[in-house]
Amino acid sequence: YQCASGMIGGSDFGLYDPLVNLRFQHDIPSDTTTVTFVGALDMQGAAMLNGGPVQPIDQVIDIGGNHWSVVEAISDVILGAEGLNGGPLNGPCATLAQRWAQQDPFDYLEPQEWRLTALVGTAYLTDDESVYAWTDAGFANTFADLNTDGQVDQADRALFMSALAAMDGGPFDADGVVDGSVHIAGFAANFSLYDVNYDGVIDEADLDLIVPPCRADWNGDGILNSQDFFDFLASLFSGAADFNNDSVTNSQDFFDFLTAFFAGCP
Repeated sequence: YQCASGMIGGSDFGLYDPLVNLRFQHDIPSDTTTVTFVGALDMQGAAMLNGGPVQPIDQVIDIGGNHWSVVEAISDVILGAEGLNGGPLNGPCATLAQRWAQQDPFDYLEPQEWRLTALVGTAYLTDDESVYAWTDAGFANTFADLNTDGQVDQADRALFMSALAAMDGGPFDADGVVDGSVHIAGFAANFSLYDVNYDGVIDEADLDLIVPPCRADWNGDGILNSQDFFDFLASLFSGAADFNNDSVTNSQDFFDFLTAFFAGCP
């Protein structure tokens, strides 16, 4: 939300990234690492954690002992969504932030109701390369699902083509040439979800990876044959063949599967 933020005091203008303490604990038998973070939901909690008086919600963090909290971060985004952090938003920034307009930040302080998305990275060996090396995204994301609707289909391919056309030759394109590819500027620090194969270039190679799955390949072995038909029948008779995603397994699923099966896979 940097593009919508008016925050100062972070690592850059608009970045709400206060310094925090994390505890890493690795369990060898299960090969599981647990990361523990304790932060304040509101300014009262921030005061308790820092041992000082309650501070007002503002747009400053980590300067002169200024506290931070989740409610303060959300308040900042709400201001941006309402055009109060430098004017109306546009483009992807508006798409990301506009749903926060006119919201009450105190309605979003129940962690059990949060949906998390993590960008996972590591450090470069030398400071002059970049701050972060982005490595992955989580959690349980569907590969190449660009519009985050849980499916990879023609809508994702259309979104990719639209984004490529918009960025090609622009400031995000390091070669500055309209040539059907976007060389991500400052790739060491920057990334794009449209760079599906993460090679620093948004091009046809990425589009080739945005392939809607062949749903008639019921057993997912990459081959459409009679075994898929028999496996589907087994699922159908066990009540686990909701092919048309209407939350019910019935004869319509069978007919829809037959249509897809005889249409074949690309």
